[in-house]
Amino acid sequence: MEKHRLNKYWLIGPGVIAIILLVLALVHDFMPEIRLLMDLTPAHRAELLTMIRSNGIRDLIFMLLLVGVMNAIPGLSNAVIYVFVGLCYGPWIGLLVNWAGNILGNCAVAALLSHVKLSHNFKQNKILDSLTHHRHPALGLAVGSSRRC
Repeated sequence: MEKHRLNKYWLIGPGVIAIILLVLALVHDFMPEIRLLMDLTPAHRAELLTMIRSNGIRDLIFMLLLVGVMNAIPGLSNAVIYVFVGLCYGPWIGLLVNWAGNILGNCAVAALLSHVKLSHNFKQNKILDSLTHHRHPALGLAVGSSRRC
C-alpha cells in the first residue's frame, strides 16, 4: 500500500470531530443526571449517585472510544474523562476502561503511522534520533531522553 503524505490537521481533525460526537452522545445519555446536578439538594445526592452508577454498556463503549481518541491526539489531556469513567463505573472497571482506551488509542496511532509518510524534518529530529538509537527505546521513551538535545 502506498504511503500518503498527510497534513497534521487532516489527522487531528477527524479525531476532534469524533470527540465532539462522543461527548454529545454522552451528554444526551447523561441528561437526567445533569438536570439533577443543576438542582442538587442533600436529598438528591443518593439518587444522583445511583443514577450515575447505573449506566450501561453503551455508555461504557462511548467512554472507551472517547478515551482512545483523546489518547491518540498528541497533547490532549484526558484526565477529566478518566475521573468521570472511574466515577461512573467504580475504580476497577474504570481502570480497565481507561487502560483499554489508552491501548486502543496507541494502536490507532501506530496503525496510522504505518500508512503515513513522515516528513524529512520529522525524520531528522534529534530527539527521535536519540530515541531510536537508545539501547532500550521503550525505556527511553518512558523515562525521557538522557541526552540533552
